Amino acid sequence: MIDKKNETVSRIPQSDEWPSTEEFKPIKRERTSRIIEKQIKAIIFKKGLQVGTKLPTERQLAETFNVSRTSVREALRSMERSGLLSIKKGSKGGAFFSGTLSPHVAELMIDMFDSGQVSLEEILNARLIIEPQVAAEIAGKAVPEQIARLKETIGLLRQGYKSGDPKMENNPRFHHVLGQMSNNRVIQLIMRVLMVVHKERMSFIRLDNAAKKRIIREHEGLIDAIAQHDPELASERMRQHILSVHGIHSKIEDKEQKL
Repeated sequence: MIDKKNETVSRIPQSDEWPSTEEFKPIKRERTSRIIEKQIKAIIFKKGLQVGTKLPTERQLAETFNVSRTSVREALRSMERSGLLSIKKGSKGGAFFSGTLSPHVAELMIDMFDSGQVSLEEILNARLIIEPQVAAEIAGKAVPEQIARLKETIGLLRQGYKSGDPKMENNPRFHHVLGQMSNNRVIQLIMRVLMVVHKERMSFIRLDNAAKKRIIREHEGLIDAIAQHDPELASERMRQHILSVHGIHSKIEDKEQKL
């Protein structure tokens, strides 16, 4: 949805070079780290940088903003904590754009689920509200290249099933691709978080052959509905798929708890 570390905002212009520092504005106020952070974020999202793009050095940023390197360092560390940047040490180190805030949001959601603050039913209901509508909208505008991407996920799912590894068997790549096809960054973030929580919960569940075949068949049916540009059918098939997978996993969990 997916190696979550490689997930990034799609459908925006991409660049592998940091824009000119002329985009920044000098700062001449106290407690400036937050202002620096806002300006850097604005550039990241405005320019659509690729994951791995290296930011200017602390010294360069301090000179550009007309502030101390301490203020710059505080701003960079704040963005590292949020998951937006990755800071590496050494001769080839520096601050790098890591692509998304979703891993940290997902970790918070997982903690809330584990502690009982978020229930399984709430996660299910959230998916039922969001994903059928996403499927319907995609069905109304999907192009052949997007259909091909969805079909590729079927092959990845089959490989995961052959591995016998529960983490591979419950790979939500199909749903990640649907989120990306929405061209809505808020929807992309929400679906990535939901899928991370889903994968974490299912990481120890083993599916039998009947369940595997059923899930693949449901994915293929949903892709067919999208390829037919039938929003109503796509929505209904997505809803049924979510409920079907929920039912499969619930039965397996109940069986394991009785052992």
